Amino acid sequence: MNDKQRKKIVDDFFIKADSKNLLIYNKFSAFPKHLQKSMKNRVEENKTFKHVVGFYKDTQKLKQLITFNQKTFGISDVDTRRILSHYIIFHGFNIIETHKGFLTQLINPKMPIGKRKIKVDENTTLNQIVFGLSQELKFPSLEKLFPSKLRNVLGHSGWYFQDSKFCYMDQKNQVCFTVDEFTKAFKELDKNMLEIVAQWEKRT
Repeated sequence: MNDKQRKKIVDDFFIKADSKNLLIYNKFSAFPKHLQKSMKNRVEENKTFKHVVGFYKDTQKLKQLITFNQKTFGISDVDTRRILSHYIIFHGFNIIETHKGFLTQLINPKMPIGKRKIKVDENTTLNQIVFGLSQELKFPSLEKLFPSKLRNVLGHSGWYFQDSKFCYMDQKNQVCFTVDEFTKAFKELDKNMLEIVAQWEKRT
């Protein structure tokens, strides 16, 4: 998705949602304290994430780190790779939780959405929010902002490694990512949500 397409979907979302009184525009200072901290920490955390992914994908640097850990701390090759990969997965989860937390502050908690008429709160999943809004607004394009492989990563089985991929089981199928696919999907989600945040900022 390019920037023009992203902006068009987000603009249309706000117009449609506002027409149904589905959004509220609280000041950032009114957000829960933990969400404020998560949103403020995003920039620095993304820098760390970039460094870790760089190590993971650079064969020479990874070999140097593994050798150093083995000689200095007795940490095995496998354990070093696990430490890095677990951080990558954790960061991805953190991105989802932070953005979902923002959406729960944006959506009017008194207005039921979707065919199931759910009311959004902190326990509502990202998938429920996306489907609920898409159905309520009759706006399936909204789902393009939230990669389908990411919407359900929380609340399913634990992650494991298979054929150099990050994998988990959803309700029916095995879902796997290469490192490049994983980082690309989360970067896309991040860009899309930042556009939503930018539109919210214009209205507050």
